[in-house]
Amino acid sequence: MCGQLNGMIGGPLLSDDCVLGGITSSSLLSMYPSDLGRQVFLSQYAGAFLIYLLFYVRLAGVYDDAVTRRRHKVVHLACFCHSVHYIKHLLETLFVHKLSDCYSPVGSLIKGCAFYWGFTAWLGYYINHPLYTPPCNKVTYPRPTYNPFTWLFKLVHCPQYTYEIGAWISLSIMTQTVPEKKC
Repeated sequence: MCGQLNGMIGGPLLSDDCVLGGITSSSLLSMYPSDLGRQVFLSQYAGAFLIYLLFYVRLAGVYDDAVTRRRHKVVHLACFCHSVHYIKHLLETLFVHKLSDCYSPVGSLIKGCAFYWGFTAWLGYYINHPLYTPPCNKVTYPRPTYNPFTWLFKLVHCPQYTYEIGAWISLSIMTQTVPEKKC
């Protein structure tokens, strides 16, 4: 808990040599943690690592038990890459990054864990699903046809961005407005 506690929300931090019994005469004392250090990052990364592995082993109740298939090599590769990614983050947090003991507020723990754990659960569910099929390896690129909107493919590889820029420039000219930096 970083060794720092507040006697009241927003109040001053208590010193390390402070005796809790001497702070108040009340029998009821509430203490509020102020900051967390590495625990925020370790919780986010360890949780994401373990959640993905839970989907990888296909726990009962997550997927329909009637559907059983062999996993494609891509699923194993994805698990390996995901695991290496989060193991690297955990090791960096432990041995590389020099965080102060009170680096992150408690609110960061909740938001960070919700993001990392939620995204990992969403990703892990679909990649490890028994009905998952990997994308095909055949790559096709659009070619110009009789449609006039495809003619720009003769000049650029991604004409949608060219059309997008053209549309915004046309809108600026039509409305006679140009975004400018105001100081």
